[in-house]
Amino acid sequence: MSRRTRVRRGRLAAPAVAIVLVAVVCGTPTVAASAFDYADYHPYEARLPALTSTVGFGTWDHFAVLVDANGTVQVYDITVVTQPRLTSTGFGFARIEHVAMSGRYLLIGGQDYESDPSQVALFELRDDGTLRGLAQSVLQEPGGHFYTPRGFATWGDLCFYGGYRDFGVYPNLFISRMSSGGAAGVGLVQGPGWPLAMAMKDNRLFVASANLGIAWFDFSPEGAILAEGNLGFGLNCRALDIAGDLLVAVEPDGTLDLVDVGASGDPVTISRTALGGAPAAVKIHGDVVLLADAYLGVRRVNVAVAAAPVVVDTLFTTAGSTAVAGVGPYVLAASRRDGVEVIDPTVSRAAALQFSVPWITDGFARHGSFVFGAGIVDGHKCAVLADISDPHQPRLVGSSPLAWVTDMWVTMADSLALIGFPYFGQPGTMLYKWDATRGLVAAVDVGGPMAAGAISGSMVYLAFHGGVSEPGIIRVRDACGLPVLGRLPDLELDMQPGQLVVEGSLLWCAGWLAGGGSGLWAYDIGEPANPQLRGRNKLPGQIYGMTAAGDALCTWGFSYTPTGVRLYDVSRPDAVTVLSELPGFGGVMEAALDGGHALLATREGLAVMSVVDPRAPRLLGAAAGPLPHVVAGDGVFLASGAGGLIGLASPGARSVAAVSLPRAREPALALWPNPFNPQLNVDLTVDRPGQVDVTVFDVRGRRVAGLFAGRADAGSLVLVWGGMADAGSAAPSGAYFVQAMTPTGVVTRKAVLVR
Repeated sequence: MSRRTRVRRGRLAAPAVAIVLVAVVCGTPTVAASAFDYADYHPYEARLPALTSTVGFGTWDHFAVLVDANGTVQVYDITVVTQPRLTSTGFGFARIEHVAMSGRYLLIGGQDYESDPSQVALFELRDDGTLRGLAQSVLQEPGGHFYTPRGFATWGDLCFYGGYRDFGVYPNLFISRMSSGGAAGVGLVQGPGWPLAMAMKDNRLFVASANLGIAWFDFSPEGAILAEGNLGFGLNCRALDIAGDLLVAVEPDGTLDLVDVGASGDPVTISRTALGGAPAAVKIHGDVVLLADAYLGVRRVNVAVAAAPVVVDTLFTTAGSTAVAGVGPYVLAASRRDGVEVIDPTVSRAAALQFSVPWITDGFARHGSFVFGAGIVDGHKCAVLADISDPHQPRLVGSSPLAWVTDMWVTMADSLALIGFPYFGQPGTMLYKWDATRGLVAAVDVGGPMAAGAISGSMVYLAFHGGVSEPGIIRVRDACGLPVLGRLPDLELDMQPGQLVVEGSLLWCAGWLAGGGSGLWAYDIGEPANPQLRGRNKLPGQIYGMTAAGDALCTWGFSYTPTGVRLYDVSRPDAVTVLSELPGFGGVMEAALDGGHALLATREGLAVMSVVDPRAPRLLGAAAGPLPHVVAGDGVFLASGAGGLIGLASPGARSVAAVSLPRAREPALALWPNPFNPQLNVDLTVDRPGQVDVTVFDVRGRRVAGLFAGRADAGSLVLVWGGMADAGSAAPSGAYFVQAMTPTGVVTRKAVLVR
């Protein structure tokens, strides 16, 4: 069966996967229910329920403070995390844009661009969980210019917050005293850039800005600047945090910066690691950095060895994440739509991230355990083929240069794959032969731009738009003789084609009719080189995408129209009938079908519906967040986000082991003797075969020696370190860290060398 996808500018769409149909009963196709239950597909320990448009939040001790866009401030006692208790509520002001918390102090800021000026409110959180308002003021300098607050930090009696005048003119850093409720100004520092975030270490303030990167200032108790400098990176960084001597910053492109701020001189950069994604907030939680990501949820990054941070896993939250914190053993994640969720990261969840393929950034299709699409490899635009048979070790099988990686559609079958462009002025459509071991083995440009493509066996069907008043055509080509395609007669259409899907022996073509509405034509391709028209149907509205399975066909409209998803009975290709219409939830961008469930990717997020009875679809659950590009099947759904292609097990699966690899135990790492001289025995045990790297670091996080790098079988791996550095010199006496990166996790142990 052909799988196809189309991507329109600024919006993503993914290939649809077949649903299973059983015998027709009373003329109604019945969709067989799969083994998966989506009704509770996102488990969490608790949800702080009152606010559903959370702008930000903070935590202090055992309290969580939430602020929504309308200015409502609520405090929850989460001593018993499964029973959060509301202890206080209040109101700041409308149009909240910024929320920050430092210790027990909360700052919220906002601006109304029409009549009300910028404002800032400062609160103190008492030991009993109630709020005390310290100040609410208008940010205005004597010249009459208003300021938008950004960032917040405290040191002793001093508090710091940033702001920039009007629309980014004359950026400033404001300094006030807590004893005066922040009302009495101590100083005004001009020039640290347009402030976006702040973090404080002793008397040193770090300010992330839009135009000057991350700057730092040493202050006296009176608020005077004693010293200042700049890290030289971090432009537009909106998230900073400090714990102990470690500063962590995350840049807009997903670069994670770790900086040693323990010394009194200039800070020392330890590492800068490209993680991708769309980071919104960051928080240090022990040896783990929590990254709130608008697309991926909450990523956990192990920074026990700061020179080599490693992504441990992703806690897939229902709405992406706009803020994050760690409280005791729990992770709190907030979003603008779904409030704050309390997650136990130690619990195995069906929705846990299984793999990430960062090479694929836009349109993609899936066939079995292979994924084909457009992406970036080593900075170059490419067609990409990836093997995801081991979801913990996705493998790049092959790539081929492309001139374009956006505004495309993608389809894939047994040995062929297509990437096409529906718009004039763009490159032609590329047809690839692919092989599971040899990758992309041949390619040919089949012309373009074209509306859609489909594959059945060796036959390729290519739909082209006609002129302004001319009909479109479907070109039929035999791909057996790549790179020269066998030419076959064209199929003339009396509509403008937009979609092609192959299901069984039928080729379905959807498009737009001159008189309005959509056309759905069915061709019998039992004789692939000689398609025969079997049905012509006029359908309401404009069809943007479709998928077919057995006697059922699913269509959806443009995301900016109210048209939702329609299910059709297509057992008679010449008399297609509507079974039901699924609600659009603000406009459907893509739909995918898995057993008796439909996954609808909309502008508002992901909706999951039961279509076991296609005449009575039923909403099971919804998840906010940008997942506009989705494909489901075989108990796995894939989505395309800013970090590339991500894959997750079917959420809420009752039989998790049947659809994904079982959760493996943490790798066991034993070091003996310890202390040691002259050699250290390293005994590593892993549950799952895959890539293993064992490295020795010093206490500053610098690599000393590599003990193993390669693929290892499940079981025990015994290594020996003789105390020698990779450079060939003997390592001096002292403490060292042995870190093992395995398919099931990362583990680090300390060893002491005594000369």
